[in-house]
Amino acid sequence: MERDATMMDPNGIGKRSNGRWARNKQTADYLNISVMTLWRWKRDPKLGFPAAAVVNGIERNNLDLVDEWMASNVAAERQVEPA
Repeated sequence: MERDATMMDPNGIGKRSNGRWARNKQTADYLNISVMTLWRWKRDPKLGFPAAAVVNGIERNNLDLVDEWMASNVAAERQVEPA
């Protein structure tokens, strides 16, 4: 049987060859937000937050996709000029 290639860093974030994966608590800590805020972001279709993968009933968030989402939202915010 082949061993799982996931390695954990000190923050509990798993690193795999196809991305960095984290559970909701670690994702919220990574973004410096509450778990409740993450829950709201995931359920607001207008925000377009990346969908999590569910493995054995546990949500895992791809932090590479979260980083891309954050960068695109920051870029969009910069393009909006105040009234």
